[in-house]
Amino acid sequence: MRSWKKIPVLLAVVGVVGTGGTALAEITSSSAPTINACANRKTGQLRLAQRCRSTERPVSWAQQAPAGSQGYASVGADKTLLSTASRNVTTMTRSADGDYYCFDLTFTPVNVVVSTGLGGSYIVGDVVGASTLSTDRAAALCGTTAVDAVVYYPSGQSGFYATFN
Repeated sequence: MRSWKKIPVLLAVVGVVGTGGTALAEITSSSAPTINACANRKTGQLRLAQRCRSTERPVSWAQQAPAGSQGYASVGADKTLLSTASRNVTTMTRSADGDYYCFDLTFTPVNVVVSTGLGGSYIVGDVVGASTLSTDRAAALCGTTAVDAVVYYPSGQSGFYATFN
């Protein structure tokens, strides 16, 4: 005679394995550009699911990271663009006071990372259109509307390197 007590356990195992297979298919599918999950609001624990519970919040992330930087600029100590050491930079102009370096790029960046020599000078970069640098403000600083990213480097004593993604 068969034991009916084993059936719920068997169904639970099949359910877990089936869910794992579905989640794996969702992650590895080339037609899905993002991975969707639910995060517990208290613990942050993630769970792959189609729908989130009231104690969870939906989260998603790219299935594949972008392929490195899309462009970069090398500015020499003489404050000029080193075009042979730069990529996807159309032009670089400077503000009237010389503290802002304005870059027109062949693409629209989402961020800029800037580094300088060992002097540790104050340097910061921002993309135009971001919440901190409006298109109007960038145009006023740079004297042109053809600007995608701005680097602030007051009285820079050395060159710098900017990476645009």
